[in-house]
Amino acid sequence: MDQPIELIGERTAQISNGSLYTGHPHVGRLIIGTSGLCTATLIGNTTVVTAAHCIKSGSTHTFILDSGEQIAASSTHVHPQYQGEGSSYDIAVVRLSKQPANVAPGVVATSAPAVGTAITLIGYGVTMCNSVGQCNNDANVKRRTTNSISKLYQVEFRFDGGQSTCKGDSGGPAFATLGGREVQ
Repeated sequence: MDQPIELIGERTAQISNGSLYTGHPHVGRLIIGTSGLCTATLIGNTTVVTAAHCIKSGSTHTFILDSGEQIAASSTHVHPQYQGEGSSYDIAVVRLSKQPANVAPGVVATSAPAVGTAITLIGYGVTMCNSVGQCNNDANVKRRTTNSISKLYQVEFRFDGGQSTCKGDSGGPAFATLGGREVQ
């Protein structure tokens, strides 16, 4: 299959044309070091998934839920085929030092969606950056938007249109309903 030049959305981009959101309690912020921000999703009792480019060797990683609960990472695991920013396989697993209180993990898809499948995007990034990289100062707020899958590749997909992602939304989920069940 053809491989796209860019990964899902713009990894330098946030939830644009989205709205404030309080659902999906298993989606949280991943703080890298003291100020880095990505989005991550609890997919197991002590496991979150995020983008590989969100993992910084030698940095701490802390998962923060909307309840304010903060859980330190005990380990990080980048996909072995990830070759750096802009490459495919941009996925990582973060093991947490403990199980979050009162939050059930989300469900991970076991089959591929189809072109045209509606998706819900959730993230904590900024809402806009201009052409020279200056961004709004409105990150750390959960937002959601919807879109649909426009292209499928072996290990990733694309979506088009004005509802997209921005800085800080990296690693965030794309939820779809497959087989009557919402999955990431």
